[in-house]
Amino acid sequence: PQLMSAVIQSAAGKPTDEWADEHLFSRIGVTNYNWVRYKDGTSLGGFGIETTPREMAKMAMCVANGGSYQNKQIISAQWISEMLSVQVEIPDADYLFGYYWWLDTKRNIQFTWGHGGQFAFIVPDQDLIVVMTSIPNTQGDYQIQADEALPVVDQIIEACN
Repeated sequence: PQLMSAVIQSAAGKPTDEWADEHLFSRIGVTNYNWVRYKDGTSLGGFGIETTPREMAKMAMCVANGGSYQNKQIISAQWISEMLSVQVEIPDADYLFGYYWWLDTKRNIQFTWGHGGQFAFIVPDQDLIVVMTSIPNTQGDYQIQADEALPVVDQIIEACN
């Protein structure tokens, strides 16, 4: 992810956070965020977007709707489909990996998994988005893992039925 951020920044001629704001965030109404940069000005790639659960939900809704947000195509539907397709099979893992999205094929759930326990889950069968956040100090025992978060999503799904 860090290399990808540097590539985007180089190609765009501006920091990745500014490029993302122009092409994605502002187009889906995400305004309440801070994207941390390294001292050299490169936006962090693997983590560093500080935002609210509501803003995370907007991003997940765009993905869940095939790149569309409020009836406007923001991201190519073909890219979203490819992003949510298995790109990396991890032997003996509970989850597969697309492009920066995890795939729980048993539950038919796709999710982002941010540092320490920041999650946005898409549950297509229920037309449902679930966002979970963790405390700021996400080291050691304070980290929330997917195998701890998914049972909560299961309970939410059950409550929706």
